[in-house]
Amino acid sequence: MEAPGIARTARPGQFVNIDCGTRVVDHTVYDTDAAWPQIGSHFAASERIFLRRPFSVYHVDGARIEIIHRVIGAGTAALSRLQPGDTVKVLGPLGNLFSFSPLMQRAVLVAGGIGLPPLLILAQALKENGLHSVLLYGAHHREQVIDPAVREFETLCDEVVVTLETKTKGYRTGLITEPLQEQLHTGDVVYAVGPRGMLRAVAEVAGERGNRCYLLMEERMACGIGVCLSCMQMTTSGYRRMCVDGPVFDAREVLWA
Repeated sequence: MEAPGIARTARPGQFVNIDCGTRVVDHTVYDTDAAWPQIGSHFAASERIFLRRPFSVYHVDGARIEIIHRVIGAGTAALSRLQPGDTVKVLGPLGNLFSFSPLMQRAVLVAGGIGLPPLLILAQALKENGLHSVLLYGAHHREQVIDPAVREFETLCDEVVVTLETKTKGYRTGLITEPLQEQLHTGDVVYAVGPRGMLRAVAEVAGERGNRCYLLMEERMACGIGVCLSCMQMTTSGYRRMCVDGPVFDAREVLWA
């Protein structure tokens, strides 16, 4: 998307809230009076998608920002039908940032499934500041691996380890916490994005080893600006809003249900 204002100010960890517009809905009318229901007519209509969808900023290139999305529901399906030249409403950049110190030993980036994209601009920032990093990327099966993104990380990180839960030739099998246990050293800082269960496991490993750990928490949200209170997370200082107090949290602050 051409979004010069967002591209100029977006930082690692932040996201945008996108108005997906409309979706096309297929309607089929059945003749229910027949002994066997018969198709009477078929038509398509458009329905407004009211709530914006949050997406992490994957890449910034000049005046352009990039996101990666998987088609799951009506909103992402509508996005997938956009053509060059179409216009969408984008709110951002939103949320807080990943923080890092030039004094830290190394960054261990941990991603699960579609959680990989938010870590790219962090990896770029780390390399620009002369800091070393390693990417640990886990997915359920081969089809979930985002190959173009992995290749970009290979140019930015000292090492990239891909782990699949389903046994696949050429890939390590197991949970992402296994290579994390092997890779984590004193002074390393962990940055993790992915499913909630994975984040909790990563936080536990980092906590046991005494490493700082930052989690990018993902949640459905309506407004993205802290008004609707639909994306709350319980922390040691009470309920926090993921959209404005997060989405990045110190793992030590997060209380798991």
